Amino acid sequence: MLLGLAALCYRSRLEAQPSTRYKIDASGSKVRLIVRVIGMGEVACEMNAIEGEINYDPVGLSGSTQVQIDTASLRMIDLPLTWLAQSREFLDTKRFPQATFVSSDLQFDGDAPLTITGALTIKGITRRKRFEVKRIQREQAAQGSKVRLLVEASRRLSRRHFDIFGLPGLVDDLVQVDLVLSADAIN
Repeated sequence: MLLGLAALCYRSRLEAQPSTRYKIDASGSKVRLIVRVIGMGEVACEMNAIEGEINYDPVGLSGSTQVQIDTASLRMIDLPLTWLAQSREFLDTKRFPQATFVSSDLQFDGDAPLTITGALTIKGITRRKRFEVKRIQREQAAQGSKVRLLVEASRRLSRRHFDIFGLPGLVDDLVQVDLVLSADAIN
């Protein structure tokens, strides 16, 4: 009983913290891209060289992000075609080595984060896009350790909105983008 009460007090203290800045930890973060390819089914790529900052205020119901993704970190999963995904016909990682997402529009449903909208830049093209928030969770491993923020968001994007036209008819235009961020409190 006392242990349960202590856990409840700890959780309340964690949730009542004011807005916190978090630095993204690349070792626990990734962007996964999933696209349907004729004759192959779903093909997945991942990028894991991610940096930036997240501001999150669950009490004031606000949040913002500044995320930079090194596109050269893109790797195809289960297929030896990384060179194709990095090529000029797709992400053109040599000419556009960075993708970014900058947002200050975190929408809530009650006290639950619902969507985050911001400027997504891929291949030098910026479009305003809304991602569905799957999870925002704050946790602290041990007394006195830094608070860690886990964020998961996703949406489907059209390749043509970012001038990605490689293998038309073979590769579907819609790409599932899953963003998984792990970040440590810095204030």
